[in-house]
Amino acid sequence: MKKVGFFIDVNNLTRRRVNSEIIKKAAKAALKLLGKTGNFELSIVLAGSQRMQSLNLRFRGKDNPTDVLSFGFQEDPADKGNVLGEVVICLPYAEKQAIELGISFSENLATLTAHGVIHLCGIDHERSDEEHKKTLEIQQKVLKG
Repeated sequence: MKKVGFFIDVNNLTRRRVNSEIIKKAAKAALKLLGKTGNFELSIVLAGSQRMQSLNLRFRGKDNPTDVLSFGFQEDPADKGNVLGEVVICLPYAEKQAIELGISFSENLATLTAHGVIHLCGIDHERSDEEHKKTLEIQQKVLKG
């Protein structure tokens, strides 16, 4: 019998120590809540502000760092391919954001991971109120789990 599951690779490009299990757990929870079954591969990169600003400028035309970016490796989010894509999280931004929101750094990492995975699965909170609501619901369920 073929093993079914998620392969999640966390690549930390910064010097800040991070518990990658929190990130993997949040990604798996989001994938399950989104109804993803089967074998999936996902890469999560933890980056610094300069790298994130460069990516945000190159791919979104915005010359500033942001909290999270998602890069799908499939043309169509409904595609049945196994490699979902890559989520890039800016650690300094996430740390500052956690303080501003009054939550722990770990909680914010879990939220940002879920947020990136949600985008990879084709849901865009900027597209409609319905998708915005669904994004928030999934993020909250991931945190509760």
